[in-house]
Amino acid sequence: MMHKQKGIFFSSRRLRRLLYAKSARAARGRFCLQPSPQMPKPYDPLVLTWRAAYMQRIADCVRLGYCRWISGEVPLERAPAFMQKFAALYRVDASRGQRLRLRRAGLGAARLLLYAPKSEGEQRAAKVIWVLLVSDGEHPAAGLEKLRDARAPGERIRVGGYELLQLPRKGSGKPAWTWRMTAEKYQAWRERVIAAARKPWLQAEADIIRGLYGVPGFAGIRSQVGYLASLWRREWKRRRAATEPFPKLPQLRYLQRLRNVGLPLSQLAREVDRPAGASP
Repeated sequence: MMHKQKGIFFSSRRLRRLLYAKSARAARGRFCLQPSPQMPKPYDPLVLTWRAAYMQRIADCVRLGYCRWISGEVPLERAPAFMQKFAALYRVDASRGQRLRLRRAGLGAARLLLYAPKSEGEQRAAKVIWVLLVSDGEHPAAGLEKLRDARAPGERIRVGGYELLQLPRKGSGKPAWTWRMTAEKYQAWRERVIAAARKPWLQAEADIIRGLYGVPGFAGIRSQVGYLASLWRREWKRRRAATEPFPKLPQLRYLQRLRNVGLPLSQLAREVDRPAGASP
């Protein structure tokens, strides 16, 4: 296969050498994925601040074929250097068009998604959670990282107590990527609603409704909430007096398409370092 770049034709073999040269210095300026020497621009990625948006972007990438993955977290003060390293090694700063050219050449492309969670007593936690997603094909991360496959049942991507998987879609024979509670989280909820129904003195109804109906509204999670609500209702009728009405449950909303709400990494670091009450 031949590839054209600025009037020059490259073979697939030569394209691989240019893209993944062992020496970044030797490869600099020889291919469009290398940053322009006239306009050096540090990699300053967006850090999402909504967990549901972070989960939705992960599902988007996996659906598009970025199924190999590895995840972790890094302290905020070390995050800029960490991101520059990933940009240099795995080209996570490549544009959409550049990733498309890589994949058309039979090579792997990478996406890096970031999330800054809130912690108790703080406006924003001083850490960044990340997931590196790689498409099929030759890619440096395959040799340097222990990549897992999101399509394998034992290697699913997890965020908190949720996992990404494919489930049948109503009205379609093709399964869809969605999130659901892990078996451990679902079992914990089962025990919680049963205990609340059997032990009136716990007075846990308000906490259960707030927690159970505050989950991200992905299709797989909504189904599980429906099962838990039915279980809670059955146990309530079985254990409580007829004079005790079952709590009124809210409607679990569908999750709409979410914006990429977040901050550039450099700005996030400044906001976390800023003393409380200080003006921006």
